[in-house]
Amino acid sequence: MTTVPYKCLERIFKMFINKARAKMVSGYHVLKNNARRILKRAPKMKFFYGSYYKHCPVVENRILFESFHGSTISDSPFYILKELLSREDADKYEIYYSTNPQDYETHKKFIEANNIPVKLVSITSYKYLKVLATAKYLINNSSFPVYFIKKDEQVYLQTWHGTPLKTLGKQMRKGIESMYNVQHNFLQATYLMHPNEFTKNAIMEDYNLNPLYTGKVALSGYPRNSIFMDKEKAKEVRKQLGLEDKVVYAYMPTWRGTSNHSVNQNAYGREVTKMMQYLDKNLKDNQVLYVNFHPILKNSIQLGDYKHIKSFPAEVDKYEFLNSVDALITDYSSVFFDFSVTRKPIILYMYDYDKYMSDRGTYFDIKELPFVKLYELEDLKEWLVSEKILGASYDDGDYCEKFIKYDSLDAPAKMLDLVLYGKEEGMIVEDYSENRQKPRRIIHPQKASTKGDFEVIKQFSKDNDIVQFEKKWFRKKVSCILYDDYNYDFDYVIITNTTPRTYWEEFLYKLGVKSVIARLQERELKRTFPNLKVQTPYLREFYIAAEGCGTRNTERIPVESDIESGENGITLTVRNKERFVPLSFMLLEKDYSILCMRELSDEERKNGVIHEDFKKWNEKMSPVGRYQLAAEFVDMESEEKFIGTFYCPEIAKKADAGAEKYDKPDAYLAPCIIEKVGDPDSIRFYEEGKVAVIPYSRNGDRTISITLRRPEKIVDEYTQAKIKKIKSSKNTCTVYMKMRKQDGLKIKDVVLRYRSALTYDIPVKYDIKENDVHYFITAYINFAEMNLRELYWDLRILADKHGFENEIRARFVNNYWKNKFYITNRQYSAGEGHMTFPYYTKGGCLAFLYRQDSEYDAYSTKVKEIAASGIYVLFKPLLKRKKIWLVYEKFCSMAQDNGYYFFKYCMENLSDEEKKNIYYVIDKKAPDYEKIKEYDDHIIQFMSLKHVLYVLAAVLYVASDSRTHLYAWRCKTSLIRSKIDKRPIFFLQHGVTALKQVGPLFGRKGSSPMTYFATTSKFEQDIVVKYLDYSEAKSPITGFTRWDVLEDTSTKDDKLILLMPTWRSWLEEVSDEDFLKSEYYKNYSSLLQSERLDAILEKNDARMIFYIHPKFAGYLKNFKKTGERITLVPFGQKPLNEIMKKCHLLITDYSSVCWDVYYQKKPVIFYQFDLDHYNNAHGSYIDMENELFGRHAYEKEELIDNIEDCINKDFALLPDDEKNHNHYFEYIDDKNSERTYIYLKSKGY
Repeated sequence: MTTVPYKCLERIFKMFINKARAKMVSGYHVLKNNARRILKRAPKMKFFYGSYYKHCPVVENRILFESFHGSTISDSPFYILKELLSREDADKYEIYYSTNPQDYETHKKFIEANNIPVKLVSITSYKYLKVLATAKYLINNSSFPVYFIKKDEQVYLQTWHGTPLKTLGKQMRKGIESMYNVQHNFLQATYLMHPNEFTKNAIMEDYNLNPLYTGKVALSGYPRNSIFMDKEKAKEVRKQLGLEDKVVYAYMPTWRGTSNHSVNQNAYGREVTKMMQYLDKNLKDNQVLYVNFHPILKNSIQLGDYKHIKSFPAEVDKYEFLNSVDALITDYSSVFFDFSVTRKPIILYMYDYDKYMSDRGTYFDIKELPFVKLYELEDLKEWLVSEKILGASYDDGDYCEKFIKYDSLDAPAKMLDLVLYGKEEGMIVEDYSENRQKPRRIIHPQKASTKGDFEVIKQFSKDNDIVQFEKKWFRKKVSCILYDDYNYDFDYVIITNTTPRTYWEEFLYKLGVKSVIARLQERELKRTFPNLKVQTPYLREFYIAAEGCGTRNTERIPVESDIESGENGITLTVRNKERFVPLSFMLLEKDYSILCMRELSDEERKNGVIHEDFKKWNEKMSPVGRYQLAAEFVDMESEEKFIGTFYCPEIAKKADAGAEKYDKPDAYLAPCIIEKVGDPDSIRFYEEGKVAVIPYSRNGDRTISITLRRPEKIVDEYTQAKIKKIKSSKNTCTVYMKMRKQDGLKIKDVVLRYRSALTYDIPVKYDIKENDVHYFITAYINFAEMNLRELYWDLRILADKHGFENEIRARFVNNYWKNKFYITNRQYSAGEGHMTFPYYTKGGCLAFLYRQDSEYDAYSTKVKEIAASGIYVLFKPLLKRKKIWLVYEKFCSMAQDNGYYFFKYCMENLSDEEKKNIYYVIDKKAPDYEKIKEYDDHIIQFMSLKHVLYVLAAVLYVASDSRTHLYAWRCKTSLIRSKIDKRPIFFLQHGVTALKQVGPLFGRKGSSPMTYFATTSKFEQDIVVKYLDYSEAKSPITGFTRWDVLEDTSTKDDKLILLMPTWRSWLEEVSDEDFLKSEYYKNYSSLLQSERLDAILEKNDARMIFYIHPKFAGYLKNFKKTGERITLVPFGQKPLNEIMKKCHLLITDYSSVCWDVYYQKKPVIFYQFDLDHYNNAHGSYIDMENELFGRHAYEKEELIDNIEDCINKDFALLPDDEKNHNHYFEYIDDKNSERTYIYLKSKGY
């Protein structure tokens, strides 16, 4: 009888338990997600509408009117309603008008004041869903919900709401997906109403309606515009509002953004506020400006308390009021088309013309219109205050013929007769019912989000095909890809999966009941393609074998093959070559697009043998790329073609059998070597020298792919030494590692590698043991014997394979050691005043950090962390309700920068309730503590128990430096430190982002990403959005909080020149000997000892402060000066803000301090003797030679010439710098802290 070992039984039992637990967890999540999907309010609306749609009949006398999603009672639907109410049979109809919860009371007062007998129904109510499903007549100027389906008995009039100037639908390059519900509503409509041929052509073309719409299109003036022909009504309104003796202007701007789902509310609000404040200050007492914002923005922009500026009156219809004003000011809003019917003056105020055209675009150049065009606020003020606008006129016959020739008094009556009785008299009506007869094939890709996906659709689709895209696919630049290259190659619709259904139908659908599935499919057809002759099922699988085409929409079938690989290439041999004949060979990219492809020769097809050396494809591949090998095959039995991948069972079996986490050499074959890989024009993706092409059996399906790496990185691709144990003593760390043996691998050394641009190795002692499968490597690292440099050292194993020296990383296989580092105080003495500790890198490898000893290295810090964690877990709900803000600056040791001034503003300007949970973190031993000790109740001692606890409990950090400065600097592996990275942070910055590329550090995908990123101007915000990948909404233009107190305190009696260069990465932490050899030292040392400079200072009774960067503070002792008029000041000894306020002139190189000085309208000289070196090392977001303000010098004498010239001109700005000042600074009003606080509160903190 065979016995099963106990350990084997234990392993089987654990496997069973783990699988059962995984299934339970998976089932719980599925149940929870389904419940959330069904019971949330938005999905519930779909289910309730589905019930009403299925069970409730249409009510013959019921009418539903809706304007702008219930946000207003106005526009063409309202004027059609007024026409209906004026008729004798009006009371036979049951009339509803959509509203919303926010505007319900306003709308109620409006209908009561105007005696309008309609029932208000909120679009968020279930009653609305019932009315929508049962009303015989539907009239809307925007769109009903996306789950709406017009029943056959219903009549739906879609009036739209304006002649389009702004591009719509598929013309919105960055927001095509936003057309999804508008397009859906247009397709559902019985009648589409257009006010002119221009509008008809734009909408029918750009929503793909010409080939898809099956209803009727009526050309008629907008019903709402009939009011503009009623001059008596205008007089009545002015009298009603007491405006007879006033000059009345109306301002009606549109929204900004790339689509109506990406509206730039912050920038828009700032501009509007600035404009309103300025105009209100200048308008005369007999002048009044009424403002009405676009419905998208009306809840996000609030008018202030103005004397001459008001919101549109709520008691009067918007268009009735507009008819009464003397002139209209707008920008890109189509309202000017309507207002022009009055022939009254119109101003187009386009302060952001270039930006708007770039973001959104228009159908024609708005400058061609016959109205007054203004671009500057000063000009707008002049035209309004002087009433010059009242004399402006336009009588453009071409304009009238093109845009307003159909407008008439009886437009509402015509539209009402069309809806109620189908009367078409007095209108041009075009019937699109012929589209019902065309048979349509629907292509619904499994996904379409890359250029390859769109390319294959383009090549595969035929005339009369309709492509169906899902809105959720449109992320990042998908819309731009479609717009730029494929917009007119096929007809398409954009959908969301929101088929209306009942709860019971949903339940049966989940159970797979075929009749219910068929019913819902039919209903979805009616929702997406009403009345079209659509072939089912949809085409979901297809491909085209051509370079650039995607293959995600077809099954890639593994074909058994043999593979051989060597220095000269790889050879693939199809095993069943009689059945599966390869036609072409290809490389598939990560997104399964065909990167490269070649037709196979007759011999290759016949023998089923493909040899590839990849040399012809070297420029198309990336030197760090990864590609799947594939081919187009023909199955000789079925004669069908397909995309096949290559699968070798023996390699797959070997790979699976020998695979260990991070150590899988059996899955990889010998590499072939090629050269000059990548795009030669790309620095990042080009390799001039040798590149290894390594075939491997990839995880998952185990088909054959290739990866490209530099030869010294071959082994690291598939092998890392797994750390089994770490032992520690006072000076020594012993690391035990295990690594799979592999043919041809020879271990040469174990080293610590310095992590730097100038890397080097320090060998460590090691020994190796082995068995049949593994190497067992033990490294003995004695830090007391090593001459280390700060900061980072990586443990590496050096080995030879394939004729190249390779490095192998030491990797942790799980979180055991990471967790152990959290609770232990593992560190090693590394010489006098220094220590080293191991840590777990982001990639899961072992590294060491070497630095000076710190008072926070003691185990008491760990105890504090554990205690704080326990308290936080116990009292988390209570602590979170407090909404704690932590404010801090560099190392939590300073109170000089934006963090301090923001905190000071909060303490001195907020109420006790508002500021009670705002705290400043600082080491109370720091000199700057004296400045803020008056707020001691809101000061937290750095690294105290309260600090550690509040770091966990805070809902927001507000700082002028990164998160790392909130805790012990370069601390050991810490549970608290790991949590800091997950908390939201508002980055106040400590310098304008422009002169140095900080994306790798502070970018959204950098090593220290921010949640919110304060900026100082549109100029800087554009940089942060473009290069650091933050949205405009998360990079608000607030200005620097320290600038609130930045006032010029310079005096004629103290001519102070501040010399403040920044640091150089290539000189950081170098020896004094190397520093003395640097250009940096030589140039500044020579300047400080210049007798000519000293003479100029003496002659003009001026002095200079040399204020060195904190990273170079240790080198200050090496600088010497000539004379007593130059002072050497280390960073932090004197408050920088105070020096900048006192100085007359700044000399810097690339330091962002230049913006602080320029903000005060003081001159700046840029001394850039190493510009090329700096640009290569750090880079800049602007061309500093041509795009930067100030004077520029590249040699010492040139700099001294500039200093002398600046003194002689009494430290005046250059004329161009004076002119461009507003370009770089959005606000100079001492309200940056206030703006910052308001912004944070708007985010819910």
